[in-house]
Amino acid sequence: MEKGGLNHMEDIEIGEYIRTKDGEIYRYVGESEHFGENMKDYEQDGETYQLIGDIVNHSNNIIDIIEEGDFVNGYRVEEIEIKKEFEIEEVYTEGCGTIKLKDIEEILTKEQYEDNKYSIPGFKKVVF
Repeated sequence: MEKGGLNHMEDIEIGEYIRTKDGEIYRYVGESEHFGENMKDYEQDGETYQLIGDIVNHSNNIIDIIEEGDFVNGYRVEEIEIKKEFEIEEVYTEGCGTIKLKDIEEILTKEQYEDNKYSIPGFKKVVF
């Protein structure tokens, strides 16, 4: 697994998940030729894309791609716990508690959330 920008995309293996700097998550599915050049193909929601850089993380385990502040199954991730010796891989969320790796169905990255949220002008949070 790599963090902080990948300049060596050849290290990504088929089937691995990748995360871009914009918070998009894809799965590497192979190579194909585009405009006379071999390019890596990535899949998201059944569609195939070609990416040119901006990959900040990759892993064959989706939990390695999740970051604090992302949303898993609709709940905001507060903490990620990975203990290989005990085979524990889970995320702790607001409102739902623990979600184990096998129960992860959907991920909305914090970048996607920020890009798509609507803030009501003049609305102020009231804390009791």
